[in-house]
Amino acid sequence: MKREVLILCAIALITLFSSCKKEPLEPPVEISPQNPLVMDLNTSQDFSANLPVFWTFSHPNAGEIETNGTFTSMDSIGHYYLIATSQTDETNRDTVSVRVSNRADILNEIISGGYVIYLRHAIATVGADSLNFPLGWQRSCNSDTARQLSPEGITQAKDLGAAFRGLKIPLAEKIFTSEFCRCLQTPELMDLGKQTYTEKDLTFHVYGEDERHQKTLNFIDSLNPVNENYLVVSHSFGPGSTLPQIEQGYAAIFKPQSGPTFVAIVRDDELIILK
Repeated sequence: MKREVLILCAIALITLFSSCKKEPLEPPVEISPQNPLVMDLNTSQDFSANLPVFWTFSHPNAGEIETNGTFTSMDSIGHYYLIATSQTDETNRDTVSVRVSNRADILNEIISGGYVIYLRHAIATVGADSLNFPLGWQRSCNSDTARQLSPEGITQAKDLGAAFRGLKIPLAEKIFTSEFCRCLQTPELMDLGKQTYTEKDLTFHVYGEDERHQKTLNFIDSLNPVNENYLVVSHSFGPGSTLPQIEQGYAAIFKPQSGPTFVAIVRDDELIILK
């Protein structure tokens, strides 16, 4: 009798623990690819998930997502979010960024690396350059001596940095700039986590303008980015150059080791809208 009681108690305990045992949790939802390329307007890209999911898109007017994970962009340029939610647990979800641009081709080339991004400093409308002052005036951050970044330029530089980080543009550890304060401050405000070095060949109006543009091009061509890009911050190419003038905050893209080869101009707004 005693043995039977013990057996019954054991069975009861097993039944109790079995009833308390929770169903195993499903793994976290994961979308693939996690870092999709920038999409062109009115194009499609296939996404997948590791679990059966419901697909949604943050801006329905900017694109359409099918039940199988095929996303089609529309005519809206910007930075959006694709969301996959588990069909059995609405708290289990994953999100990826989707960026749509009419400059997708050149942006994806930059993301792949191998270029020099020649950025003209951010908007600088405060003060004037003292071209006749003794050497060293260009390094001054005083608007009585040299043009400085305006409040708009400070915001522009910060927004450009957010765009570079968001797009995951790979950069070399060294950023080269003109000696002007406005050029040094631009990458500092961009907050890219790189070391900044000044370069005479990028410093206009100070060391003589003979062959100024060619010296700058020679410096650009001397760089050899592999699976990354060099960021160079300087001034616009002016009269006497075969290259187009660059607005403040715009970037000229070069392929070095080839002359260098001028590829394209990328405007600040084309980057900032994707931050």
